[in-house]
Amino acid sequence: MIDVEPLVREELDRLVPGSTAVRADWQDVRRRAAWGSRRRGLLATALAAALVAGVAVSPLGGSISSRLEGFSQWLTGTPGEDAAPVVQRAFEQANRFPGGPRLRQLLKVEVDGRTFYLHGFETRQVVCLRVAVSAREGAGPEAACVSRADLRRSGDLVLPVKANLSVGHVGPLPRTADDPPTVPKYLLTFGIAAAEVTKVVVETDRGTSAAAVRNGAFLDVFVPGRRGAWARSIRATVRGGRTQVVPISVHVSGQPALRTGLRPQGPATVERPMTSGSIGWFARREARGVSARAGGLRNCCIGFVRVIYPDPDDFLAVAVGDKTLLSLHAPRRARLGEDTICVGLISRGGVGTGCRDGERLFDRGPLALSWGFSGGGQQNWIVSGVASDDVDRIEVFLGNGERWRAPLRDNATAFRIQRAKFPARLVGYDDAGRVIGVETIRG
Repeated sequence: MIDVEPLVREELDRLVPGSTAVRADWQDVRRRAAWGSRRRGLLATALAAALVAGVAVSPLGGSISSRLEGFSQWLTGTPGEDAAPVVQRAFEQANRFPGGPRLRQLLKVEVDGRTFYLHGFETRQVVCLRVAVSAREGAGPEAACVSRADLRRSGDLVLPVKANLSVGHVGPLPRTADDPPTVPKYLLTFGIAAAEVTKVVVETDRGTSAAAVRNGAFLDVFVPGRRGAWARSIRATVRGGRTQVVPISVHVSGQPALRTGLRPQGPATVERPMTSGSIGWFARREARGVSARAGGLRNCCIGFVRVIYPDPDDFLAVAVGDKTLLSLHAPRRARLGEDTICVGLISRGGVGTGCRDGERLFDRGPLALSWGFSGGGQQNWIVSGVASDDVDRIEVFLGNGERWRAPLRDNATAFRIQRAKFPARLVGYDDAGRVIGVETIRG
């Protein structure tokens, strides 16, 4: 198990202490994204934003497919140049990834005498971006990752991974709950750019902000100047003037949910009822996947717990086990029956787990899925969970017309979806190709 964000955050906290410029209760977001919080899933009704309307030659409603080079720089390695030796050593000490990934400097931006660095690295078949600031003011969690599978199937010009991350503050910090939040001194938005992109502009509540573009990435440093000014969308331009606009979710209290204007795609109704509401290998206690310890779980799981990597090239994993998977919540575990099945996503920030009686796990259908995000500024949501033995495959239908097959291994699935392409429809098929389960994520 490769637990990315806590390790990256540990280094960032040394370089840039966390900012309290904007109140954002990420623990509340995680609580609202708890497995089983509603029906078969968790819909993190986290703080999100509305799209400032804009028209481009190629909006997200029809992804750009006639790309010249696309994300080839990231598919064949990690672009940029080696980070300074002192930075690499600090990275290695804080982040012990298999294979000893090299930290690469992609670009830097100078603002008000401060230098904002955007780095990249790869682990397994996942590429990650990380921001560091050469100042005493910080920005909280600054790392985000995208799988190479996502890059290969994408027809976009840019993939924003984080947006509106606050660095520093203007004025005194809030002292009581009634005090208004302070104004961020800087807001950072960054992501991956196709090789042919020559210009990236971030549309904000105060006009446009030109981002730096280099080495297959972009970084924008916006000075809001007042409360309530946020980045709302990203406009990417290639040679010849062709453009694409990507809306941004703003994860700040009081901001409305992002409305993309797209419609749900794919089948909406099932074609046959579920017949096997169970996970056979779990019932037989077969050792699928890897052990809890090999999957990165510590101080728990004295019973039967297995960790499944639906995509072996990704670090996202799903833990499936008995009630001992909830060992950190002993009083709650004591109330659970012996036929309990617990399921949790292992990702950046640890593991979040929920449990149900084995007979009720699939009481509303063959897809027991959760979705949501954690961490400031995330522009990608994670879908995870389990499917019953009836399900042979799961396909993802996005609002912009994209369709692809989700990773599914030993009944477990975990993958990312770009928030700007919602709504997303997740469709389960049996081995005869019939629709057996449907979930729609509207955001």
